[in-house]
Amino acid sequence: MKSLFMLLTVTALAGCGGSLKLLEEGKVHQGTYDAIAKSMTVSIDGIKYNGTYLLNNGSTFSSGFAGRRFVTMQGTSSATMGRGLLNSETGKVLRCEFAVQGMSAQGACQDNAGRYYDLIAGQ
Repeated sequence: MKSLFMLLTVTALAGCGGSLKLLEEGKVHQGTYDAIAKSMTVSIDGIKYNGTYLLNNGSTFSSGFAGRRFVTMQGTSSATMGRGLLNSETGKVLRCEFAVQGMSAQGACQDNAGRYYDLIAGQ
C-alpha cells in the first residue's frame, strides 16, 4: 500500500489522476483514484460510486529466543494493504480490498448485491 500511496501521490502531484478498472465476467468498469484526497470513483452499469480508501503499511512484529536472549524484531513488507468504501446516490455500496506493490495495485471489490469484481490499478 505504501507503493500505491507513492504511486498515487506521484500521479496526483504530476497533475493527472490515476485510473483503475473493475473486471467482471468480461465487462470492464472504468474508474479513477486521487492520491491526495485518498478517494476513488468508478461507474458500474451507469451507476457512479464515490468514496475514500485507507492504506496501512505492511509492518510486522515478532518475538522469540536468540540463544538465551529474548528478542523482539520488526519487519516490513514490500506490499501495502488498502480498503475502500464507495457509495452511490441510489444507496448502493461497494467495498474494496487491495494490495499495492511497486507501481501496481490488485484486489477485489464486492457490492451489496453480492457481485464480485477484480480491481486493477496502475497497469
